[in-house]
Amino acid sequence: IRENITLNKEFEYKYWLLKSIKYGTLETYNQSLLTFQWLWNLLRKIFNPETKQERTEALEQVSGPIWLVWFIANSITAWFVFILIIWAVISINLWVFNLLPIPALDGWRFIFITINGLMQKLFWKKIITQKLESLIHVWFFLLLIALSFIIAYNDVSKIINN
Repeated sequence: IRENITLNKEFEYKYWLLKSIKYGTLETYNQSLLTFQWLWNLLRKIFNPETKQERTEALEQVSGPIWLVWFIANSITAWFVFILIIWAVISINLWVFNLLPIPALDGWRFIFITINGLMQKLFWKKIITQKLESLIHVWFFLLLIALSFIIAYNDVSKIINN
């Protein structure tokens, strides 16, 4: 996705406080939308690809912390602003992914609390017990750890192949 890469001819190096807050908020919003769009496209290409090549290319796009550290280490000679932008994009991506409704992440916890709160108000009984919630969290945590190992393997193979 390259929609947000345009040449800004009216770029200013310094903004006043209010303008900085305005543009920072807009950029955070835009980066969050881009992250959601990228994630949706990635999942669509992995689980419903039009061709086998599309699935392979989608899996090659996924990178984790190992590749990210390698990328930053090789870009360390870049300006401080570049490193700051990478830091901001990583923070926004972590925020977006943490809000996903996946057990073992905060998005699931929010949904769990909402569902149990509504059921307790309506029927005076929790629908998901503490034991069931713990079991769900453990299984999805193990799934996330397995996914982390797959991504780490993918990162290392990308670094070795470069």
